[in-house]
Amino acid sequence: MVVLRDFIANDTESFTENDMQRLVTVLNDESVTQYLSTKIPSPYTQEDVRLWIEEGSNSPLVKAICFNGVLVGFIGVNRGEFEYQKSGEIGITQEAVLKNAIFKNDQFYDNHIFAKLK
Repeated sequence: MVVLRDFIANDTESFTENDMQRLVTVLNDESVTQYLSTKIPSPYTQEDVRLWIEEGSNSPLVKAICFNGVLVGFIGVNRGEFEYQKSGEIGITQEAVLKNAIFKNDQFYDNHIFAKLK
């Protein structure tokens, strides 16, 4: 079952060390980060995870994505400012990448799986 849950700001204890390590692993995977904002530090460290949980995720528009109770990524919307005030930037981090799943024109490609939740 897929569940979206809040990050609990200022409470790194709500995340297990496994959750934190999973974020470090996912955010150091170039096949994931190549599609994400350059605001994300590289390499991504345990300290970056702590900072993200305590400050970066402190928004009602940021959710953890869990599958069968395991943290697999997160999704968030950053509100636009100034002339972009009526829009937002959507960011998704996930680890569903099917390596070499597509063969087209004599070349293999990775398949990145995304889902729209209603």
